[in-house]
Amino acid sequence: RDKVKHLRAEMTTARREGAFLLPLLPRGSFRRTDVQFSAGRDAIVPCCSCTLSSKAGPLMGRSVHRRGTTFTPAKGVFTTMRKVQCPVTSVLLGPTASGAGNYKGEDPEFSIIREEIVYQKYMMLISQDVKYPNGKVINYDVTASQMDDYTAVTIFPFCTKTKTTTLLREYCPGPNAMMYSLPGGGYDKSKHRDLQHAAECELSEEAQLRGGTWVPLMASVKNGVAMGKSTKNRFVPWLVLDPEPDPNPMAQDYEEFIMPHRGIPIDDLQDIIFSGEILLTSCITSFVALEKLRSMSIL
Repeated sequence: RDKVKHLRAEMTTARREGAFLLPLLPRGSFRRTDVQFSAGRDAIVPCCSCTLSSKAGPLMGRSVHRRGTTFTPAKGVFTTMRKVQCPVTSVLLGPTASGAGNYKGEDPEFSIIREEIVYQKYMMLISQDVKYPNGKVINYDVTASQMDDYTAVTIFPFCTKTKTTTLLREYCPGPNAMMYSLPGGGYDKSKHRDLQHAAECELSEEAQLRGGTWVPLMASVKNGVAMGKSTKNRFVPWLVLDPEPDPNPMAQDYEEFIMPHRGIPIDDLQDIIFSGEILLTSCITSFVALEKLRSMSIL
């Protein structure tokens, strides 16, 4: 009975503060993540039985279950937690949640007033309400990956001596086919120092290459390129000149099936692009990289 009262009180407070309630998750489901807590209100979970361990001892109250979001304990104590494990009862995302409306370069005239995670595994499906400048509110289904800042990297390796690149043949579950692609993957703040380090790791892991001269292909590596109309995911393309074979490449992810192919002539790359057998992010990265190589008088 006390737990129910606590939960109702938390929900009432959250609604008064302008938050929105998501559907209840399956009882007993867990999320475990590294979270940085700080002052302010953000994505919160009203947990009636959640114990958060910290140097200051256990805390009870609202807890965050998304990496990098903001935590407001019930007693106003702000601290840094290392690990969180809690049976999630419900999740609330406020209008100012860290995943809502904080994209670099977003249009301020279109405001995200509600976000609801309706499915979450490797990918997230988000129900999103957007208020138009004319006051109309439209609901969208938006996807997002479990990456920091929803950001990935792609890499175009280029050998200046042979004028060739390296492509991957990779199993892609969407089309259920082996497709061509460039090395690339998600940015993870817990593993990567920055976006270039993420690109270096992916180059080793997928193409079995290392080193070289790194050239960013965007005016600002912080913005990246939107992967699609209805996704939060973005990617930052890189060009690397003259990488060398990595004698000790990093291990691929368990689910990946990738075969690198080196020495691909640019004419063959263009044929592959126009055949439609290469992933869209790799296609865009290739075009931008080739233009950069021409501007550098390398190609």
